[in-house]
Amino acid sequence: MGNNIISMLFEINADSTHVGAALKLFEEQIAGSLGISEISFHQFNVATAEAGKDLLYIGGAAVGLGGALFAAAEKAAHLAEEVGHVAEKSGATAEEVSTLKFAADRVGGSFDSVATGLTFLARNLLISA
Repeated sequence: MGNNIISMLFEINADSTHVGAALKLFEEQIAGSLGISEISFHQFNVATAEAGKDLLYIGGAAVGLGGALFAAAEKAAHLAEEVGHVAEKSGATAEEVSTLKFAADRVGGSFDSVATGLTFLARNLLISA
């Protein structure tokens, strides 16, 4: 087996029985050139692999959180649009309509029923005035 990296890589590809020994020699050479012990080099490799796994977990969690935040923002935007539309049709403020929506949700009612009733009430008030 040669003592340089190219000959080690050739031997790894040509004869897989020497892979362990070639990798050990490679680690020794890298550790020697960096001025660290082989054990430290191995520990560095293990720590780097663990850190890579941790970063993958963190990245996955960030993507999940981003998706949840996007869904919440989308739901809030839809709610604001819905409340704004009812407020415009009924003449009530968005805050008043939002309060009525909250009350309807709390008692198990439907916001569509509240919106229809509020619009009907506003129309009838205009007719009677």
